Amino acid sequence: MLLPKLAAIYLSLTLSGVRALQCSPEHGSDFTFVDAGGGQAFVKRTGDLVYRWCNYRWIPVMGALKQISVNGSTVYGVDNTGNVYRYIHGSWFMTTGQARQVIAKRKDMSYVLGWGWDIYCIPLDKNNPLYTPWKPSYIYMSVMACGLHDCWGIDSNGNLRYLITPSTCAVQLSSVSISGNFVTLDVSDNGVVYAIDSNWKLHQSIGVRTSIPTLEPLLPEKKITSVSVDGDLLWLVTVEGTIMLCNV
Repeated sequence: MLLPKLAAIYLSLTLSGVRALQCSPEHGSDFTFVDAGGGQAFVKRTGDLVYRWCNYRWIPVMGALKQISVNGSTVYGVDNTGNVYRYIHGSWFMTTGQARQVIAKRKDMSYVLGWGWDIYCIPLDKNNPLYTPWKPSYIYMSVMACGLHDCWGIDSNGNLRYLITPSTCAVQLSSVSISGNFVTLDVSDNGVVYAIDSNWKLHQSIGVRTSIPTLEPLLPEKKITSVSVDGDLLWLVTVEGTIMLCNV
């Protein structure tokens, strides 16, 4: 994936000292959502129009979706009525079920937040990518995010909750939680949590996985509405609708 030049330096005073982030210049004006993974990046713009980052520019993708989840060649989308789609060879194909959110960051499985906020696990079948048997967990979250090994959710009170997600596709709720008033989040493959609160302030975890005592502010001078981490790259959407890309 070709990336814009990282130019601007942002200094953040954190609990662990001064943190410097190298970021690309902000660009665009009508972005509302970003998701990146496996070297791919998709965005949503005003009107739920979908674009994919390719060769230093955003390429339109057919379809209008409210949420997208990307992990390399595995790409899911959800429209405003809850229909779930899989992006295969440049086209969207409808799968089964109704959802609020799809999470496609794990290697052999994906997760779905159903219409009633309940979490389902979907084992991935490479031979039949549209075959999606949903396995219920009876655990409820308002938002969920996963890295390669770890998943976190935001409960109805805005607190972060660590989710136990074994390869058996049986989701369990752990006792690990972080109090706050969070609205969305993402999780890196090495277990770092990036969360946005109700004031559109971005936070990064001190520690990883279940060893996270607290979170610290990141880019406190910015208001962020969407966050996605892909390796050492942090994709951000600001309240002004611009895109930022930072090294972490």
